[in-house]
Amino acid sequence: MEWKRLDVRGKRFFTATVSETEQRQVAFVELFRKMCIEAIPHYEFIEPAFLKAEIWPDSGRIIVFPAIDISRRDEPGGCELVLPALHAWWENLADSELADDAFTDAVGRELRIIADDLIAAFRVSPGQTRACQWVVPGGRLCLRCFSSGDTASLAETEIIVDARGGV
Repeated sequence: MEWKRLDVRGKRFFTATVSETEQRQVAFVELFRKMCIEAIPHYEFIEPAFLKAEIWPDSGRIIVFPAIDISRRDEPGGCELVLPALHAWWENLADSELADDAFTDAVGRELRIIADDLIAAFRVSPGQTRACQWVVPGGRLCLRCFSSGDTASLAETEIIVDARGGV
């Protein structure tokens, strides 16, 4: 997976596409490593701060950025993963003749699986704790996962970093 850096109006973004041969969970770990080591150290957080992960199945994207408010989107930068397999899954589901309830249930199940995978990757990303301790007041960092445009989180977790950089 190759990351590209984009600087847009003073905001720093990183984007990468996950190939068919790459495992999604490995890509998620790399996403948080990139976020915590290269993106987060450039921002100052105001309490209560968290990382927001938005899952956009219709475009196959997951966007992670620092946030202060659940409903406002004014991120200083972040990371985006493009997952062609997620987009293809969405397209196949959208083309199916599932009833509305079955469609909604299928989307909900897939989004919860992705959110759980993001949470697991966030907790084990190499090097994240040492990078995060410099910018997060009180040594805390929370991840909240959302479906695109939703204000109710699918899943969330918090890590607490001690003075030595451990969790």
